[in-house]
Amino acid sequence: MANIGDKLQGFILQSQDNLLDIRSTGELWIHETTGAQVYKVSNNDPENLFSFGFRTPPTDSTGVAHIIEHAVLAGSRSYPTKDPFLYLLKSSLQTFLNAMTYPDKTLYPASSMVEKDYFNLMEVYADAVFFPLLKQEIFSQEGHRLAFTPEGELEYTGVVFNEMKGNYSSAESVMGESCLQSLCESGPYSHDSGGNPLDIPDLTYEAFKAFHSTNYHPSNCQVLLYGCFDLEPQLELLNRRFFSNFKAQEPSPIPTKQKPWSQTKELRIPVPAQEGDSGTTLAMNWLTCGPLDQENYFLLDLLSDLLLGDAGVLARVLMDSGLGEDISPLSGYETDVLEGNFTIALRGCKEDSLEAFRNLVLESLASYVKDGLPEDLVEATLTAYEFSLKEVRGSGRGLRVLRRLYRSWNYGISPGVCLAFSSQLDCLRERLAKKEPVIQNLIRTLLLDNSHRADMIFYPDNGYAVGLEKKLSDRLIREKETLTESKIQAIRKNSELLDQFQTTPDTSEDQATLPQLGRADLPRKIEILQSQFHNPGFPLFIHEGSTNDVAYLDLAVDASGLTEEDYFYTALLTRVADGLGLVDLDYDLLARKIQLTTGGLSFRFNADQGFSDGQLKEIFWIRMKMLSRKIEPSFDLLKDILFHQDWNNLSRLKDLVMELKNQYQSAVMPQGHHFTSLRASSQFHLPSWLTDRMGGLGQLAFLQELSLTLETNGALEGLRDRLKSVWEKLLIRGRIRANITGEETFLPDFQNSLEILVQSIPEGKVYAQIKSLPPMEDQAQVFLAPVSVGHNAWAFPSTGDTRSHPGELFLAHLWRTTTLWETIRMKGGAYGAFSSAHPSEGYFSFGSYRDPKVIETYQSFIFALEQSAAKLLTKSELDLALVGVVGQELSPLSPGEEGYLYFSRWLRGISDEQRQERRDGYFNLSAKDLQKITMQLLELSKEGFQALIVSPETWETQSSGWKGRPPVIQKLNL
Repeated sequence: MANIGDKLQGFILQSQDNLLDIRSTGELWIHETTGAQVYKVSNNDPENLFSFGFRTPPTDSTGVAHIIEHAVLAGSRSYPTKDPFLYLLKSSLQTFLNAMTYPDKTLYPASSMVEKDYFNLMEVYADAVFFPLLKQEIFSQEGHRLAFTPEGELEYTGVVFNEMKGNYSSAESVMGESCLQSLCESGPYSHDSGGNPLDIPDLTYEAFKAFHSTNYHPSNCQVLLYGCFDLEPQLELLNRRFFSNFKAQEPSPIPTKQKPWSQTKELRIPVPAQEGDSGTTLAMNWLTCGPLDQENYFLLDLLSDLLLGDAGVLARVLMDSGLGEDISPLSGYETDVLEGNFTIALRGCKEDSLEAFRNLVLESLASYVKDGLPEDLVEATLTAYEFSLKEVRGSGRGLRVLRRLYRSWNYGISPGVCLAFSSQLDCLRERLAKKEPVIQNLIRTLLLDNSHRADMIFYPDNGYAVGLEKKLSDRLIREKETLTESKIQAIRKNSELLDQFQTTPDTSEDQATLPQLGRADLPRKIEILQSQFHNPGFPLFIHEGSTNDVAYLDLAVDASGLTEEDYFYTALLTRVADGLGLVDLDYDLLARKIQLTTGGLSFRFNADQGFSDGQLKEIFWIRMKMLSRKIEPSFDLLKDILFHQDWNNLSRLKDLVMELKNQYQSAVMPQGHHFTSLRASSQFHLPSWLTDRMGGLGQLAFLQELSLTLETNGALEGLRDRLKSVWEKLLIRGRIRANITGEETFLPDFQNSLEILVQSIPEGKVYAQIKSLPPMEDQAQVFLAPVSVGHNAWAFPSTGDTRSHPGELFLAHLWRTTTLWETIRMKGGAYGAFSSAHPSEGYFSFGSYRDPKVIETYQSFIFALEQSAAKLLTKSELDLALVGVVGQELSPLSPGEEGYLYFSRWLRGISDEQRQERRDGYFNLSAKDLQKITMQLLELSKEGFQALIVSPETWETQSSGWKGRPPVIQKLNL
């Protein structure tokens, strides 16, 4: 046991913490030479994580911090290959591998359960952040560059440039950036650290390198080490290989606070929209406090839920006002900056409603100061917070610690304080018990009496995307006017050098520098989970584990037999389930009671294909978790929700439709790859077709059409009746299958409560399921939307041979970490590209994300198949990819996750024998096996379908290069 002041491997122990809330201990070690800080969080978690954190405050919106984040992972002093990050992605057992740029910091985390792999990851990451090569070619590839198109036109391109063009195509993203920037007239928060597409081309290569030199130094570094691995070898590595190469320097400064405003401001800001869009978002946006004021920092986080959560009092007032359609996701408290902004925003408003909105918010806040907030709401919010502390999580516990730690540690707050939650909660409870007006004072001081506020009108501008392109085009015109022959040749030379860099393979010597795992390091045997099967009138699995007194319920309701039309209503049904309220309890009070009684209640639909029988598996999931002492009241509440919904609350039903429609519209741009992939596979794959109706572009179109009919006489009553009909079809005892997870001491009572609930569900007829797809058009689908960069997906049937399953999964991993990355991301400038195997589902898919060359991308998909069909993998390539493929199946699970996973596998007919066969299949694959499977997929790909989201302008200029099935073109209303 170390003592404060002890020295170890060049570090001195500064402080120790007993981190009760995360069942860990913490030690802060300071590097004696450079002052680098290392915080070790020790516990028994097998998923170990490290993170290098740097304070990186930007001075402009060129996106330099974001581009550096990409560039450092593209070759370093000890690992001079083109893309060590990609190498780790495809050939390590990592459970997490990424980097993140925040408004004023940049983090580089990675995690693994295997000690050798963990140290490999740490060495490569540390070398990347402290000794990157930062080549001109990498700056051009990842940041921005001027280039000539095949037609001879001048263009800007680059991975980050195109990523941020996509970001500025999303109204929600533009609003989110504007909220913080509107309150900060100077300093890093007045800029976009990710980069504004209009400013990114201003970044020079010299400024790029200087930013790294200034900020990426051990004196400015905070390292988190999390998990069960020993500390000393980690400190030894950091000191010997990295920190000992530096002398101390001043760390990058903590941002300064903004000068308080003496009066509020009112702003009108345009956001991307389409012709005909009329919904405006209204927002009141305060600059409040941050982690330097730990008490109010904690309270504002709670206040966000008290006012604007599902049970929030202000959310109810705003929805009842009729001023808008739903609470905007902008609403809440920003916790990752020095001074957080607190935002109250309403979506789907009229532009002239700002005054009414402002008055309503201020009057409501004043009433909360005068009368206080409902005691049961406060208790429900605190209970939910406490439950989150108590629950044992599986994978990602280190990441949750990371996020909470760095949001305060970055500003000089002690790590032990950053990770102390329950002490703040206990203190608040004591003060509330003494009737101190804690929350009233918070509202008055930081909101009502705070004049540092911007009242904002975010109005839809259907010319926004075109305007952005016009500004970039005008800039290119100015660039073109200044071009001399020498500048033209320099641009062409830069493109040639970049192409040469991208196409020249790394030398065998450079590749040999990268650390490698071998077949002997990989687990040949799968992890076996255990649950007990019971049949108390319905299939029941019982999974016993150390859950820290938390009980988990998983109800799988067989949803077969719904009509084709019924599926459109399922997404809304998951919202209606607990969103309408009860006959004797309004919806906000029900949300409050759910928080008080349970640790969470959720409803969702999904459609899959059985692994063994190939049959359609449609499931309506009802999942609930609770403390063991609250099992009985939780089941009583669930029974009320299932049987006593307030189906006559038609005004609330209308609100839920509008909320869901807005959420889907906002999700399309940031998740376009998901929507296009689903639509492409839905052309031939029944579960995908159903899922598209339940949660894809088919659902969006349905909600948009439905929202236009709600004012029609009888429309809401008809909708109510349809939803109720589907609900009653599902609530049949014969459809129920269940799993419960908990500890031995309370499992008998848990099972008894479940059996009582199931007995209360009526018996009835379970209808036959849909057997085949309806007739489909033999066409690709192109969706035109106001986007600067697009998404392309291509899907086709897979072999259907279970012996080929390991090979298909292997090839998907190989292609997304080699060919697609190189052709679509590195050369094409897209933010992302992927291939996905779904062998048990019977299809294979490719996709691109935020892609400027969305039409050409199809050829890259084809190229990946053709290349693998023509060329055998080497043994080295095979072994490297094998590590990554096996690594995808390694992840720690909590007891609750184990029980759910075992149950889900049973529902789909996946046995441990089949899983072991697949693992064995990975190890037995030969290069010829993979080539044969590729040739089969190449032939099957002729039956494939594409789905694209692309701008009208891009389609007009690039569609001449279209390949594949003839497209049907549709307008996507967002």
